[in-house]
Amino acid sequence: MGSLGWTVLLGTVVVQWWLRPRRLRSLRFRFTDGGSFMVGNHRSGSHITMPYALFRPDGTRPTTLVLYLHGANGRGDEPRELLNQPLLRMMRARIHPWDVNKRCVVLAPQVPRQRGVEWRTPWVMQAVHELMAAVLADFIPGSDPILVVTGASMGGLGCWDFVARAPPTCFFAAAAPICGGGAPVFAPLVKKTKFWFFHAESDSAIGVSETRALVKAATDQGVNVSFSCFTDEMLRAWHTERPDAAALAKLHHASYFGWSHCAASACAYCDPRLKRWLESGGQRY
Repeated sequence: MGSLGWTVLLGTVVVQWWLRPRRLRSLRFRFTDGGSFMVGNHRSGSHITMPYALFRPDGTRPTTLVLYLHGANGRGDEPRELLNQPLLRMMRARIHPWDVNKRCVVLAPQVPRQRGVEWRTPWVMQAVHELMAAVLADFIPGSDPILVVTGASMGGLGCWDFVARAPPTCFFAAAAPICGGGAPVFAPLVKKTKFWFFHAESDSAIGVSETRALVKAATDQGVNVSFSCFTDEMLRAWHTERPDAAALAKLHHASYFGWSHCAASACAYCDPRLKRWLESGGQRY
């Protein structure tokens, strides 16, 4: 083999090495805040950089991976901003019922701040699935993990798409979309996943009719569906009863998204039944 052949061979090996799937090798020692969470950037084998925040359980071996999809205000390239999202703020501040986490690894990827890019964007989905595979390899290896997905607003829309468009190697046992929506035509693709939908009745950002359409379509397909619709009275009562959580709910976004739209996600995540439901993959409330 001449020098040109060796050069081509070496170049091919280098390219294949560079394109190899990468794992999150630094997860075990980069945790901060008492060892409960970390933020970082994952470089996938397809050259996509995906910022993320990651929470691990308190000193126990996890059984469940919770994929948390942020809303539109979570877009960006700084993963620490994800810690302002309702569920992650509650976990970091140890707000009940997320003051104790024994079973869940919570992964929150971040969509870049680019026009037209959402959770359903194909390369975003690919990057998230690669990131999930890396986290599972580090935290729940050699077992049968429970995969669940939840999110609010744009993240609620993403829940429906992630379940409907999941590759054969990824099965979501349960999904909890909050103030989301989606294409009802995908209902035949979500038959094996349990759904618990949440929405605010007076939501002015994404109308409750969007969720009602998904509930009907999924029910018609025999999907295991629950639906919680929050009235304004219910949300005001929650705000009074849980000032600790309400203070962390970033309700100042109400001027743009509407108060009920913002409050619904925090109200849902304050429900211990939802936490148990996510932990168990929709097996118990």
